Amino acid sequence: MSRVSERLQKRRMMKSSNFEKLQNFCREEIKKKNQYKQELHRMKIEYKKKCEETAELKARIGKMENCTVE
Repeated sequence: MSRVSERLQKRRMMKSSNFEKLQNFCREEIKKKNQYKQELHRMKIEYKKKCEETAELKARIGKMENCTVE
């Protein structure tokens, strides 16, 4: 009976260890996901600013072209 209980104990320990590994892996993946989301948000803001700058430059160029044509 002791061999059976030893095997059961080892099995429980392995399951517990595997569960902890899986839990840690999930935590790390969630952390990465949040970092990616933050980076994506930052890049969206940066992209929006660049688009606005581009629109302003196009407007200036348009005004300059109108001034030189007249």
